[in-house]
Formats: sequence, structure tokens, C-alpha cells
Amino acid sequence: MAGGKTSVSKARVTRKPFAIDVHSHIDVPEARAMIDRLPAPPGGRPSFGIRERPDEQAKIDALQKPLRGDPLARSKAIDKLGFDLQGVSFNLPGSVYRAPAREALSIARTANDGVADFVSRMPQRYYGYCSVPLQDARLAAAELERSVKQLGLKGLWTMSNVAGRDLGDADLGPLWAKAEAL
Repeated sequence: MAGGKTSVSKARVTRKPFAIDVHSHIDVPEARAMIDRLPAPPGGRPSFGIRERPDEQAKIDALQKPLRGDPLARSKAIDKLGFDLQGVSFNLPGSVYRAPAREALSIARTANDGVADFVSRMPQRYYGYCSVPLQDARLAAAELERSVKQLGLKGLWTMSNVAGRDLGDADLGPLWAKAEAL
């Protein structure tokens, strides 16, 4: 440069914001099979209704099934959507809330183990939420603790009520106390 001066141009650095998809579902076939064996509620459907419409289920499966169990394929898909990180859970349907508490615990444990396995294959891209048997707050609290401390899951995924019982019900106090302690 003339006169011995160096000209440094300040390049403007722009970064894409870190984007997190906070709620998405994966498949845990073993847990889904356990749910499928539950009896239908009196006068009700065994699922959210999609299984009664196989044509609709086939359309959904064609789009989503390849991504529900393969972290690498899912990673490529979320890249296209602009996400850097994704929170995943097993879609533990409300139908499980009609199961006896111990059976629901077994389903939740199977689902949570599957979520932890999925996340462990690409922990830089995924974090997991656990499911718990809300029929029994003490069992739910114990499974939440196991899921967080032993499996490394980061939170709890639940529906807005348990068979019509509000999440603010005093009987669920032990679960919320455990969540606060963790």
C-alpha cells in the first residue's frame, strides 16, 4: 500500500441464529407395539383414530417413517428446514393413560430407553424428552428421575391432562416436586 499503510477492511460477519425445533416425535417400535396391545376404551378407539384410516396412515408413514428411527436421515431433513438442534420424544398417546400404572410405567421406560438410544447416536443434533405414567405420581417421579439422571434426557413431554384430570391436580404434586428438584 502507498505510504506503508495497510488498509484493513472490516468485513461484516453475519450469522444465522441458532434454531431449535423444540418438539418432534420419533418412533420406538417396541413401545408402540406395547400400546397397540392395550384394549380399546369402552365405546372408544384404541388410538387417535389414524389406525382406523389405513389410507391416511400410509400417507403419513411414507413421509415420516424413514425419519422417525434414523438420526442421520432426520439430521439431513432438519438441515433443509434450517434447524440446528431438535428435541425429540416418543409420541406416548393419551391411550396409555387408561392402562394400569405399572403397565404404563413399562411402556414409558421402553419409550424413554428408545429416545435415549436415538439421541445418543447424534447428541450434537438431538436432545430428548421422557414420558412418564401420570396415573401414579410417585412412579412418574421415579421415571422422570431415571430418565434425566441415567439416560440423560432433558425434560418431560406430556399431554395437557391425564384421562380428563388436570395437570395441576394435587395428586400430581410428587411429580412436579421431583421436576423442580432436578
